[in-house]
Amino acid sequence: MKDFVYRLAVRLFLPHLHESLKQEDAASVFKAGAPEYAVVEDRGSDKTIFSFAGAAMLYAGMPAFEFRKMLRDVAEDYNLVFYRDVYRMLYHVGPQGQPDGLAFYQADIRRIADTLGSRHNVSIGASAGAGAAVYFGTQCGFNKILSFNQPLPTGVWSDLSAQFGNYCNIKKLAQYPGEYAENALISLAATWMQGQLRRAGIQDGWDPFALYASAPQRPPMTVFYGARCNCDSRNAERLRSIPEAKLVPLPIGLHNCATHLKRQNTLAETIRAELEDVGR
Repeated sequence: MKDFVYRLAVRLFLPHLHESLKQEDAASVFKAGAPEYAVVEDRGSDKTIFSFAGAAMLYAGMPAFEFRKMLRDVAEDYNLVFYRDVYRMLYHVGPQGQPDGLAFYQADIRRIADTLGSRHNVSIGASAGAGAAVYFGTQCGFNKILSFNQPLPTGVWSDLSAQFGNYCNIKKLAQYPGEYAENALISLAATWMQGQLRRAGIQDGWDPFALYASAPQRPPMTVFYGARCNCDSRNAERLRSIPEAKLVPLPIGLHNCATHLKRQNTLAETIRAELEDVGR
């Protein structure tokens, strides 16, 4: 019932919330009965970008490989690797249903990087994909991480104070009704995801920013988030004192800041600028 209410609310109030991350037909992404969880584009480079898809909670189909077209255009001298979380379990479940998903993906990333001969690696992701980019980029010793609105652990959006702040923010409802609706739906989605994880024996998933902050060696990371998006802003501010983390607040209250940048026709140039110092 909660799932039905959530999807109905999306269709009624925010039908284009993730318009930049188009959904693929689920039937088209299965090969030999197994979900295609990764795509590798070997361009013969010693630099590779690993892009991690989010949970695509607003659609019923298989999560798409995100940033695919854009990275092909702005990262001409990079190999490209695209991952998706086919079970929408924050990468805690492997593509064959393995319960040790985080270990599986970490080993798979290292294997692909070694196969490609990558000396310089970058991770990128939005929303839950940003959490994966931070987690695996840190664990695998990448050279750079690009995080767009990292919302994890799920309690950042689903705990009672976050829900109260989003549902009862009358000022935002009056001034920015689109932002209010999006934030309310993200809280609802996070609550649903938290329930799914707990039913699978996983509590709140992992805390990528805490992992990054405690890592003995931290790769440079750029964190984009909406300055008026209270949940994402508070989450990002946890890194304020860490020199390797560059915080980029955008003048919006949306969680989906990558789509905002795309609408402003600045997402491609933003990513290109962040890649300039990699491999120098």
